[in-house]
Amino acid sequence: LLIDVRDTASFKQYSLPGATNIPLDSLLSPSWAGFLDQDFVTKVFYSNGSVYAAQAWTLATRLGYKNVYILKGGLNNWVETILRPQAPNSSDASDEFDLYESRVAASQFFGGASNSAATSSATAPKKVIKKKKRKKGAQGGC
Repeated sequence: LLIDVRDTASFKQYSLPGATNIPLDSLLSPSWAGFLDQDFVTKVFYSNGSVYAAQAWTLATRLGYKNVYILKGGLNNWVETILRPQAPNSSDASDEFDLYESRVAASQFFGGASNSAATSSATAPKKVIKKKKRKKGAQGGC
């Protein structure tokens, strides 16, 4: 479960798809206890940064809730990493290109943006594969 701990106005302005808004000042409300006290469900708190999400995590763990986590860097990091991914340099390893392509795909899914121009300009260098010539077997007989 994605749990946005920002105020309701900020949540309405932008939130991650599928997130639930529980403002930090409402986290201790008994009305949310059944929602948060589901041990088998992973709960991820987030806000603009990590501070309020960390406070929510601290409250939740002290209340005995299990499987609670923080979205590292919050929405600010999400926007910079997922919605606006930086293309790797042409000399970077192919893993960096794979990571970039997955972030572009996530950006298109979550942000609805089209990054086709960015994708085509940041492609991994092609590896040149040289085929070895097969040795000829013995020809003819004795």
